[in-house]
Amino acid sequence: MLPVAPLRPPYTLIAYHIFQSVSGYKNNEYSCKNRKMADNTIFITRSVMRLNILFVCYENICRSPMAEGAFRRYAAERGYDRWFSVSSAGTNCFQKGASPDDRAVAVAGAVGIDISHYRANGVEEFDLHAFDWIFVMDHENFEGIGKLAGYGEKPKVRLVMSFVPGRAHEEIPDPYYGTERDFMRVMDDLLLASAHMLPHLAESCSLPGMDDAGGEG
Repeated sequence: MLPVAPLRPPYTLIAYHIFQSVSGYKNNEYSCKNRKMADNTIFITRSVMRLNILFVCYENICRSPMAEGAFRRYAAERGYDRWFSVSSAGTNCFQKGASPDDRAVAVAGAVGIDISHYRANGVEEFDLHAFDWIFVMDHENFEGIGKLAGYGEKPKVRLVMSFVPGRAHEEIPDPYYGTERDFMRVMDDLLLASAHMLPHLAESCSLPGMDDAGGEG
């Protein structure tokens, strides 16, 4: 019988269920048809991680919930949502527990993303070092998160546009005092950011099948 070690962080129950479904392992009964299948399955179990991602803006009522919704939708469309744990927060959450701004809800809804059930949280609600990546909307957010979490390898703190060719240093401007058109522009940029972000993050944890999930131009 091939020994099966218990899973520990950062490995998740996702990998365990892959092991069960592919190998036929259940209730400590090993029933793989061949050793090669078992070896491949255990490799998946040991190597696949769920990435923890946090999107951050100022108050978590406009940009960061839109970013969270955009990334969730993009990952779900490509079948990769189960590999990511996604949250959003504000550096100054004066409206803790509030719904996103009505204009953010409207423009997200216009592209099929429902963020109406999201609720505002501050970054102090989270253990920032539990995240693999933190994506911020602007340089002020970057400095604020950097002071709290540091600038080490975990979490990696980046501007949300970091993986968009030619726009890596651009900020996502706060649309709160702007018009609906400003919110639409933010939504477009966050969808673009997600399109480029997903393949980069998936490659970082060796998810299968990313050849067909490249970023949009």
